[in-house]
Amino acid sequence: MPRRQSRQSPRTYPLVEFMFAAGALLVLLGFFYALRRSWPALDPLSLVMLVGIGLLLIVVCERLRLILRELQKLTTVIRRAADEAPAPEEAPQ
Repeated sequence: MPRRQSRQSPRTYPLVEFMFAAGALLVLLGFFYALRRSWPALDPLSLVMLVGIGLLLIVVCERLRLILRELQKLTTVIRRAADEAPAPEEAPQ
């Protein structure tokens, strides 16, 4: 009898979500820091550094999220294949 596929809600991982939030926060802090420190002339080095670190964290976070999703799919396929595989027969002695 075929098993019915149940739709699972995607799991979120706190570390990935934290890295995404930290990256976005660094981008915003970089803009505000540059505005506050040297208004009306923006300090380009501090702005580029903070925004670059923030964007790097966001990109890393998105890649981790994609890797985790693909690993979950792969694990599901491997488990399904292992469940459906015939049991090995024992060799006569």
